[in-house]
Amino acid sequence: MSLRFLGNEFREFAQQNFNRRVGHQPLDARIRTQDMVPDNSSLQYSIEGQLIRGGTSKGFFSRQEAFPDDPDRRDEVILELFGTPDPLHVNGLGGSHTHTSKLMLIDDSDRPGVDLSYEYAQVGIENPTVDWSGNCGNLLSAVGVFGLFENIIEPDEPETTVRIYSKNTDSIIEQDIPVENGEPTPYHYFWGLFGYHPFLRVITVKLQ
Repeated sequence: MSLRFLGNEFREFAQQNFNRRVGHQPLDARIRTQDMVPDNSSLQYSIEGQLIRGGTSKGFFSRQEAFPDDPDRRDEVILELFGTPDPLHVNGLGGSHTHTSKLMLIDDSDRPGVDLSYEYAQVGIENPTVDWSGNCGNLLSAVGVFGLFENIIEPDEPETTVRIYSKNTDSIIEQDIPVENGEPTPYHYFWGLFGYHPFLRVITVKLQ
């Protein structure tokens, strides 16, 4: 999935990073990466990522490298991407609710014994804010899933154990992800949730 957005201020950043982002080949995105091409537009650019539900929340998951390094520029891109400020989020991917206006930036980790790192942001709705001070346990449950989809980590069947570093809480989390045919499967029953939940990304999380 790639998402297009308008913004002259970020045109230079997009042009500088376009070739690098297109060259990245996620697990299931050999066709999707073609969607990242801005179709020769001088106004629209795209950011690659996935909308994933984790528990009772939904958020946009992307690689850290897809956003500017400068924190202020990064936050402005995020606000534009989500369509904030606007209570309806008509011009972006925000869900008009705190449960659905969330961002997870994922990266591989150079920490010993750690597979992934992530940083979470709560994006404002009516106010143009990007809050990096909190955490979201619901979306945390989908970090390992995104890592598998992006081919950052290798899958093991029937269960892949992933160790994750949280930049928000400075802690290590271990996840056990059910895997079938080399990919994470959402088709499971989960404690505390009634019924069968396709596309649900709830995974055992152990805080250490």
